[in-house]
Amino acid sequence: MEILKDHASLAATLLGIASVGFALLLVAGPIVGDLDGDSDVNTDDLNQLLAALGQQVAAGDPRDLDGDGVITVLDGRQLANLCTLPLCVRPTAATPTPTSIPEDQDPANPGPTPAITPASVAPDS
Repeated sequence: MEILKDHASLAATLLGIASVGFALLLVAGPIVGDLDGDSDVNTDDLNQLLAALGQQVAAGDPRDLDGDGVITVLDGRQLANLCTLPLCVRPTAATPTPTSIPEDQDPANPGPTPAITPASVAPDS
């Protein structure tokens, strides 16, 4: 049983999971490409990267996604592939969403079901 416990601890360590008794706690790390720290990758992060194009940077700089020491369009391409939002754009109040379709215009909602009342049911003959 001790061997299984050691393997579970190793697996938890490798996966970034801390086990406490029978409960598991996921430990979230930073999001790769989230340069502004707002928990998503979008055009704001891409703009930060593009503002640094051509700069030589120290090892480990989060903008240098390919690790070559220079911020290039290749880093920008990698960051664009990491976008966490549709079209890499932060939603705004003007961005339409499926829930903003008026109920009477939604093809998936044909309208209320007519109520059946005793007066609308023909008597059996």
